[in-house]
Amino acid sequence: MIRLDAEECGDLTREWLVTNGLGGYASGTVAGPNTRRYHGLLMAALRPPVQRVLLLAELHTSLLGSDGEAEPLSTPSEMWLDGMLPAFRWTMEGRVLERRIWMEQGRNRTVISYRLLAGAPATLRLQPFFAHRPADLHRSERGAPEVHRMARGWQVSLGGLTTYLEARPSGSPIDSPSWIRVEHRAERERVLDDEEDLFGPGRLELPIQPGSPVTIVAGTDPLPDGWSAANSLFAARRFDRQILEALSDGNRDAMTRQLALAASQFRVIRLLPAPTLVEQRTIIAGYPWFADWGRDTMIALRGLTLAAGYPDQARQILQTFIHYLDHGMLPNAFHDPGEATEFNTIDATLWLFQALHHYLEVSGDWAFVKDQLPALEEVVRWHVKLHRNLVALEEEIGDKLHFWPVRATVRATDADVIPSLAAGGHDSDRLAIHGRRDHEHSRATVARPAPILHDMAVGSAILIKLVEVSQHLAPLGVNRISIACTTKLRGDGEG
Repeated sequence: MIRLDAEECGDLTREWLVTNGLGGYASGTVAGPNTRRYHGLLMAALRPPVQRVLLLAELHTSLLGSDGEAEPLSTPSEMWLDGMLPAFRWTMEGRVLERRIWMEQGRNRTVISYRLLAGAPATLRLQPFFAHRPADLHRSERGAPEVHRMARGWQVSLGGLTTYLEARPSGSPIDSPSWIRVEHRAERERVLDDEEDLFGPGRLELPIQPGSPVTIVAGTDPLPDGWSAANSLFAARRFDRQILEALSDGNRDAMTRQLALAASQFRVIRLLPAPTLVEQRTIIAGYPWFADWGRDTMIALRGLTLAAGYPDQARQILQTFIHYLDHGMLPNAFHDPGEATEFNTIDATLWLFQALHHYLEVSGDWAFVKDQLPALEEVVRWHVKLHRNLVALEEEIGDKLHFWPVRATVRATDADVIPSLAAGGHDSDRLAIHGRRDHEHSRATVARPAPILHDMAVGSAILIKLVEVSQHLAPLGVNRISIACTTKLRGDGEG
């Protein structure tokens, strides 16, 4: 569906991305040069999905003909997506060379594969360059790298980080350690520091001919015995197929398929620190620099999981964030180890209730919702009493926040069983749960956010009450409830 010609490939604002389900990724411009500090072939997530570090930054590639002259691979003549795997093609000196890049799911490992599709045999010259730094910080000094040559590549240690780079089929590494200075133009446009030094241990020169691909693999651990590029590519394509197979029959047009593949890149694992090392599910708020944000996750959960056919992952994601509830609030942002989790979003918890509602609509999983009720009720209590920034609700307001009794009757129709619910003693065909708030601003002693907190409390309690009512109605065959909510603010006319 996505295919770029030679002119489009030259646009430095066009970027590609592949991910590994851990928060790690590989990314760059289609044209070739890295323009951001976040570009690189191996951005590993050492404590998924955070603690991202850039390991392999660049891989300079040249094609050597029979005369020994090296022709660098510059801007490709064509680029397209094979599922979510970027593929590039060059036509040069009568040869057609193709490169594909993917990451293995659940591993900090990037695979770069070259195939000669047409033309005479040649030699690929490959020069890797390493950054070994946090994702958002340029390398400020060169350091003292330790390099161990392996049979098919190098083990490079620098800045307390280690990368294994290996070639398939085997080729003799040529040691020639060096440093290069690179510039990132997008960082300059952001008025940030835009230069750093990268370390290269040497070069690999590997013969390539039609039918015999050359593969470079970079990872945080060495390749296991029996590893093959063909099996790794098969697994990457199988992952894409499974994503498409999860779509419902009515959602398999080309655009929806591409969106489903893209959505999969944001569903990742959150690994609890040692000694538990428990895997949780979460959603990345965006690449290249965001981690998992509570508010963003709750808003995006419906599209990234439920619409994509992954209700089980939706449930796991909800469990993850409910696990981190503190003082009635969802975390707004998780950070790297040693940095405090941020609880600075006022509406993320309401988005949690909304996400639970969407999950229930799709799954019918009342048991899960029932299990979460104690936590949800605790949310309401905290929002009525106090929120994390210590803006208290005025006691007088809290006293006047209440719910009218709700009674339910059931009547049958030709279509289905619809509840006829009444509130406050007045019959109605709709459920009306009223939260009433009397307030005079002249008597207010609380900070401005307090009215917002009241709305949160009202909304949260309404949803909890709905869950309780629905549990009684479900055994009666009720499968639809209409809700009309009103909140009244008396005093200065606002409401």
